[in-house]
Amino acid sequence: MSEAEFNWFLDIDLDPELNSYQDNFNKLVSFFKRLKVSNYPEVKKFAQNYKLQMLSLDPIIESFTSKVCPYCGTVCCRQKFALPNREDIILFWALGFKLPRYDLKRDINSSCQFLSYTGCNLPRLCRPFRCTWYFCEALWLQIEINSPSYNIEKGLKRLRNARDNLIEYIIKTIAV
Repeated sequence: MSEAEFNWFLDIDLDPELNSYQDNFNKLVSFFKRLKVSNYPEVKKFAQNYKLQMLSLDPIIESFTSKVCPYCGTVCCRQKFALPNREDIILFWALGFKLPRYDLKRDINSSCQFLSYTGCNLPRLCRPFRCTWYFCEALWLQIEINSPSYNIEKGLKRLRNARDNLIEYIIKTIAV
């Protein structure tokens, strides 16, 4: 990879509130389509660790979101949060996932295109990280009341570390 390409990769801004989001999103997706994850065996190891951390947390998070989110009067799930950022696209590539079709023309302040009456239609591993990482006050309260023995914060920290390590490794690797 040339230095110019690498700098572009590091500097790309995937902020849904910018007019350039759709163009930058398409460029970044094309960039990763050219790279074959199979050419990077270590990436698979880091991705597997992330996947294991996420899968261990998923049933716990779902048990709380299924109790809180359907009854919430202020839905947190907005389209602007559903759109992946650079790190999400890197993660999806490392995991070998095909990106869902994002409605890039949808009003970013409207409810998320993947939100249904029963919650998110996407498996947790296929959601942008912020969808897993964000817990509103009502959700935290539900967790504190019903699960004092399980420290979800430790699980989230392990997940965050696995994600950060994977992304850091990939950035270092593709820079070569």
